Amino acid sequence: MMMQAETPPAGLQAAIGGATTDFIVKSKRAKPLKQVFIGVGVTLFLLVFLSLFAFIFLQPLFTGESATMEVNGVPTTYGPGNWGPILGPGLLIGLFFLIGLIALIVTVRSIFLPGDWFAVLPEKLLQWNEKKTLYHDWDQFTGTVHVWGSDISLEQKSGKMVHRKDKPDRYVSDWIYIVGQPDAQQIAQQCMKRIDAAQADKKQAA
Repeated sequence: MMMQAETPPAGLQAAIGGATTDFIVKSKRAKPLKQVFIGVGVTLFLLVFLSLFAFIFLQPLFTGESATMEVNGVPTTYGPGNWGPILGPGLLIGLFFLIGLIALIVTVRSIFLPGDWFAVLPEKLLQWNEKKTLYHDWDQFTGTVHVWGSDISLEQKSGKMVHRKDKPDRYVSDWIYIVGQPDAQQIAQQCMKRIDAAQADKKQAA
């Protein structure tokens, strides 16, 4: 059995019980830095785009001059003394900017979120922290396992549908991340063995 140098907490040991384990490790972070940086980059791009759009749209607010836009196909002038026509769009832009700002804060904050403990059991992957204990059956994984350096990601069959405007809906799978592991390749290979065995057992049972 592979085990982290840090002693597993008593709560984790209690959750394992008398089950045999292939390894027990603690993820260094909740998500890989690569994924966090991608999220930060996408969010910053959207915020910059919204800022430029808002500046162009609200330019009369800064220049003191009037501008014209079409409202229901009718040219409408707005500017000093007549901000009514853009009140609704302005509030909508502000709302989207606020949502983007919150998303950016949440994404950056995830860098500092501690990772969970993980234990590979014969029939399940145990995920544990002081607030929750989760058991993931091996047959609930798709078999897609990625290793980036010392980071491991395991794709689950569970997920959610993401609705996209003018595009087909897309199913986004849930992922489990085990981050900062010197023996990442060995851990990933053992997870794959458990997943393959569970899928083979399920086919035989069917």
